[in-house]
Amino acid sequence: MTFDLTIHQTLPALGVHTTGCCFYRGAVNTDLPAGTTVYANRMVARFRDSPPLAELVHMIESPEPTDLASDVVETLYNVRNVAMHGSLDFLNEQGNAAARAGYDLLDSLIRDIRDRW
Repeated sequence: MTFDLTIHQTLPALGVHTTGCCFYRGAVNTDLPAGTTVYANRMVARFRDSPPLAELVHMIESPEPTDLASDVVETLYNVRNVAMHGSLDFLNEQGNAAARAGYDLLDSLIRDIRDRW
């Protein structure tokens, strides 16, 4: 038997979802292939052995969704990523406006954190 799902396809079985490079806590996806949860739990056991993945294990085990502040920062960062590296087109007026707004909001937030927190 083989298990050929990627990490991004496996994590929803544990209630962790992604938007690009951002992870967030949500409902467990029960529409995955049979055995996915078993393999996902084995994957988590291996994550525990790797310090860089400790935060992801913590998120998997948390019964609570991520907090709003984290979600806002990650959403703005994701908009910026899509604007700079993804599907938003700076030559398209609406894509350019969304990219600019996301970038400006994230820049303002980062400067405020740096200067006042």
